[in-house]
Amino acid sequence: MTEQLAIFGMAARFDDEALALETVRAATDAGWRVEAYTPYPVPGMPAALRHRDPWPARALTAGAVGGFAAAMLVQWYATAVDYPINVGGRDLVAWAAFAIPSFELGVLAAVVCGVGAMLVRNRLPKLYHPIFWYPDHWRSSSGSYVVCIENDCDAFDPNAVRDFLRRSGGQAIREVTA
Repeated sequence: MTEQLAIFGMAARFDDEALALETVRAATDAGWRVEAYTPYPVPGMPAALRHRDPWPARALTAGAVGGFAAAMLVQWYATAVDYPINVGGRDLVAWAAFAIPSFELGVLAAVVCGVGAMLVRNRLPKLYHPIFWYPDHWRSSSGSYVVCIENDCDAFDPNAVRDFLRRSGGQAIREVTA
């Protein structure tokens, strides 16, 4: 008795960028969850995949503002509260001197938050992905375009997806097992 493997999705290889882009648009319009693997960033592909998630940009902004504010707070606390030194009757807090270290810490915090948001958004690090078992996946880094329609709902019908990919001009259409 053989064990039935779960289907991750259905993948097809395309040699034409415009054909792959049109297939992605049609598949997302049909309500399927689609991933595209391309050798370079294809103009219009993020919009076709409907990747409109603004939270990585918000994480960058929050990191920058938080880092700047934290640096200003630490410097203010150190000079005005913890160890105040009155030098010639000047103010205890020199706000102009705090600007450069605060800016640098704000940039550092923005970069750390941006890299963290990118890793979370891209679901990385991921050492294994079912698409690696698709035989033509390696071609997506050298000139071909691989489109995978994922099995994420009860309405996923492998035969209907296979026919859709065949009508769209896909080659090497195969089931991808999880």
